[in-house]
Amino acid sequence: MKEMQYSWSLKDKVALVTGASQGIGFASAMALAKAGADLAILARRKEVLLEARDKIIADSGSKVIAIPGDVGNPLCPQEAVKQIEHQLGRVDILVNNAGGPKPGAFLEIDQTDWDNALKQNLQSMILFSRLVVPGMKAAGWGRIINIASTSAKEPIIGMVLSNAIRAAVAAVAKTMSLELSGFGITINTVCPGPTYTDRAKYLIANRCQAESLTTDEVLAQIVANVPVGRIAQPEEIGSVVSFLASDLASYITGIVLPVDGGLTRSLF
Repeated sequence: MKEMQYSWSLKDKVALVTGASQGIGFASAMALAKAGADLAILARRKEVLLEARDKIIADSGSKVIAIPGDVGNPLCPQEAVKQIEHQLGRVDILVNNAGGPKPGAFLEIDQTDWDNALKQNLQSMILFSRLVVPGMKAAGWGRIINIASTSAKEPIIGMVLSNAIRAAVAAVAKTMSLELSGFGITINTVCPGPTYTDRAKYLIANRCQAESLTTDEVLAQIVANVPVGRIAQPEEIGSVVSFLASDLASYITGIVLPVDGGLTRSLF
């Protein structure tokens, strides 16, 4: 039996993080790089992505390549993984992260909204995972970590797309974990609660407009429901991603993990 190490290093591992130019994706990429992994980061906006690449290199010293792309495009995963295999050799760690679906109640969401959300948040996770799993199986080691939302466990009013599709991501991941755990591959879903990202600012602005509230009033309402009394910083989610990618987490697979300051009330 391998002796347990009580610190972790991702040296000699290669990670792919999607949606990595800002927010939780960027924080996850930075945490992986600081643990020693080389990186491929992917996002739509090239200039912002290149800035993120340069900052990760400066702060970590890891090798980082930037791949502009839209995960909602079904051709993106194959093109990205092909480039990574050419430049970095393989993908050991996959972090599936994408912008959250459009907010809205059931009758406010049209078919185009459903199609876009399915492509961006569910199809992308499936396509990227299908491409990297064969290499992970051959290596006998792999990590797939999906960034979802607490809506996967407890539906949020006015967020029907997120409620449905985040839960679907978690269900696919759980099924994959049952099928692939015997190959040294762990697959987990991280569910951030309120986190101070551009996405959160967008949702707060929507509430301000819909409910005639100020930003401070909306933030106070959000924090009132969080037992620890504050919202998270992206780096707090990134550190969980880095841990789940490590050998310290080798006995953790198939979980749907809220990282939410105690916001989720469910037991399971």
